[in-house]
Formats: sequence, C-alpha cells, structure tokens
Amino acid sequence: MSKIFITGGAGYIGTTLVPKLLDLGHEVTVFDMLLHGGNQIIPFFRHKNFNFIRGDIREFEKLQEAVTGQDIVIHLAAIVGFPRVQDESRNGPGGKCRRNH
Repeated sequence: MSKIFITGGAGYIGTTLVPKLLDLGHEVTVFDMLLHGGNQIIPFFRHKNFNFIRGDIREFEKLQEAVTGQDIVIHLAAIVGFPRVQDESRNGPGGKCRRNH
C-alpha cells in the first residue's frame, strides 16, 4: 500500500479521511500545527500505520524532510475564516504577517 502524507490532517476533512485510508491499509502521516487542538486525532494513534508530526507548512525545511519518502501528498492545511486569518497575521509565528508565495 501507499505512504500518504496529509498536511492539515487534524482538521475536519482530514479526520474524516485518515481512518478511511488506514482501513484500506495505507500508511498515513499527518503534519499539522494543531491550531484547533488535537483531541480528534487521538484515536488514530492506536493504529500501527499512523504517524503524526507537529509542524507548520510554512516551516519549509521541516516540511521537506517530513515529506521525503512519501508516495502521495494530500494538502488540506489552511487557516480558515476571516477572524482567524486576521488573528494569525497579527499574532502568528514570529508575531508578523507571513505570506506563502
């Protein structure tokens, strides 16, 4: 089976997708900064094919290292909603607005 890497895998869509992929026999690695907490992924840690890396996709070197050796990348990471985006740009990592282009 495939090694699948999911950015933002602790969010709503990711926590719906991850158990389906695990049930199909895939090895799944979730890369997430846990902005909304991580309780929803706790059950996945029981599965031998589940891996978790806490990180921010804007940390390019960490992301690049984590994705090495993966067969498939599913990008779900996002900061959604205007209030959250506005707050992140003011108080995010480093306390300054960061663009990812």
